[in-house]
Amino acid sequence: MDIYTDILIVGCGVSGMYSALNIDKNYSITIISKSKTEECNTYLAQGGISCARGIDDIDLFVNDTMKAGKNKNNIEAVKVLSKESIENIHRLMEFGMDFDYKDGELDYTREGAHSINRIVHSTDETGKRVFETLLDQVKKRDNITIYEDTILVDILKFKGECCGGIVKRDDKVDFIHAKYVILASGGIGGLFSNSTNRRTITGDGIAIALKNNIEVGNLEYVQFHPTALYEEDNLEERKFLISESLRGEGAKLFNINRQRFINELLPRDVVAASIWDEEKKTNSKFVYLDASFMKSEFIINRFPGIYKECKKRGIDVTCEPIPVTPVQHYFMGGIKVDLNSKTSMNNLYACGEVSCTGVHGANRLASNSLLEGLVFSRRAALDINKFISGKNVIDVNRDISIEEVNKLIDSNLDCVLNEFKKVLGEKNMNSLTIDSIITNALKEDGAYDDITTNSIVNVRNSCKVQLIAKEDGVLCGIDTFTRVFEILGDTTVKFFAIDGEKIKNGQVIGEIRGLTSSVLSGERVALNILQRMSGVATLTSKFVEKLQGTKAKLLDTRKTTPNFRILERYAVKIGGGENHRYNLSDGVLIKDNHIDAAGGIKNAIDMVRKNVSFVKKIEVETESLEQVKEALSAKADIIMLDNMKLDTIMEALSIIDGRALTEVSGNVELETIRPLAETGVDYISTGYITHSYKVLDLSMKNLILI
Repeated sequence: MDIYTDILIVGCGVSGMYSALNIDKNYSITIISKSKTEECNTYLAQGGISCARGIDDIDLFVNDTMKAGKNKNNIEAVKVLSKESIENIHRLMEFGMDFDYKDGELDYTREGAHSINRIVHSTDETGKRVFETLLDQVKKRDNITIYEDTILVDILKFKGECCGGIVKRDDKVDFIHAKYVILASGGIGGLFSNSTNRRTITGDGIAIALKNNIEVGNLEYVQFHPTALYEEDNLEERKFLISESLRGEGAKLFNINRQRFINELLPRDVVAASIWDEEKKTNSKFVYLDASFMKSEFIINRFPGIYKECKKRGIDVTCEPIPVTPVQHYFMGGIKVDLNSKTSMNNLYACGEVSCTGVHGANRLASNSLLEGLVFSRRAALDINKFISGKNVIDVNRDISIEEVNKLIDSNLDCVLNEFKKVLGEKNMNSLTIDSIITNALKEDGAYDDITTNSIVNVRNSCKVQLIAKEDGVLCGIDTFTRVFEILGDTTVKFFAIDGEKIKNGQVIGEIRGLTSSVLSGERVALNILQRMSGVATLTSKFVEKLQGTKAKLLDTRKTTPNFRILERYAVKIGGGENHRYNLSDGVLIKDNHIDAAGGIKNAIDMVRKNVSFVKKIEVETESLEQVKEALSAKADIIMLDNMKLDTIMEALSIIDGRALTEVSGNVELETIRPLAETGVDYISTGYITHSYKVLDLSMKNLILI
């Protein structure tokens, strides 16, 4: 089905609806929502919206935002945010938004890293009230149509410009043709097993941008909120947020020993890191946030949502502390945009969490998210209003079936997952796909139906057991090892060494405590993973030692164990090596069969350049000096010298003469790598470190019942 509209807006949160309300009423607008309209992160926002207290506060507001963001922010974007905050709060009030008042004036509260009270709020349900206010206004507009349960799977393009979107709706394919498209599809929280976000928010906009070579930025900037409610039995569902505004009103953090350990109003990343550190020190999975010293009436009226949700779970916040722990909460990176929310593709805008205005830097200041959504979505709308007259809808279709659309949805998820696996590393991999690797391994091993253990061990028996090295090596994989027992439950792991540390034969490197059944049932899977990762790290470190004194860097390849690549590549990094492309979508490497299929190196490079963004480097595999010259003439960025003899490599390097980066590959082993490095090559790649490594011998021994 073909749908024609002036503006297509993807997302029904604050950015999507507020942009629609600021677009000229003479133009038709189609808003699509991946699920139901209220299933957006805006609806969940508790604390409030930052707002400069007046002209005199603008510079201080800018400074607070920059400081929280580690000065990685775009200063011009921060100035826009601060200067236009008051205007947009007033516009929101004109739409009917009811904020809390005190003594006849707006009741400003304070949150972490703000120098003064500058947060406007509506109890602890500010986001819900903003959403309802905007939706009420949207429903009054004849020019706005909303489609629920409609998934954007890709954009429509004509001559490199955006002209609409391909969507799945009612199990059919629709083509929505538009003059402009605004992506307001939210962040990435649904990718994480521990997040405050809706589970449906899985970085769709980021995936589509990556696939269409639209510029993205700061993908590594993921924020963890310090205080989400800790629930032992809630492993898969969205985590309930305990708003920062509770700390802003005076609530205190204590460890499980009732000791304070941090200034509660420091930036979120600082508080979250301190909580993690305290949990590790006290061997606990949570800390306490205590507001019980406040008046009950104040808590119930100011924080009705938190009070009710905690009460449902058996916690009365007026008389007992709340167990909390950090979880993924917000994404500061995204699709790069200018100050008017324009992306690198013509006719395409991005607003809200899917975008990267640069306003947040490396860490978002509390309550700046809704404000960013307001300020920059209005700017997008005003920019569109300037240029839309006289612009025509371009009627472009793609021949695509519903089956292909379903595959595209899956590939979008794979694309964004792979990207974040690369940028986040193993410390956050547990929250992405490591859990599925572990769970599948536990199922394969029958850990949930261990007939031997179940026959011998009392259900509630507890034990402790040592983790011992049986040979020298480099330790790697402690987070993944720990996660095995976290999934099995009622078990804790304490390590006495860290990833990358050289360990000795006989060294006790850790201790596992908890339910004996969980310890015994998880032993083999946990050791399998730890031994293999440590084996890769150990072998990699030996190769890296051979490169000392040369400029060459060691690279891995895609010759990895199926479904284990992410772990093995992390182990390569821990061993001192570098990662080559993660998968086929991660970089251009023109190999011998590509060259044959294209009819030569020049043809292959020309074809790639027409299809790939200029920011992607092009690497060509060469097997002769003639191919080296052809690759150089075609301006390849990296030239791989594959299976060449030393004298040929030297001659090839002389021909290249620094005009391209160089990589040597083929039959690289410990005995051969040093002479290769001494040629002066930039990189040496080998699959040996991930396909021929020996596992490091580690053992769980000396079990004692406790």
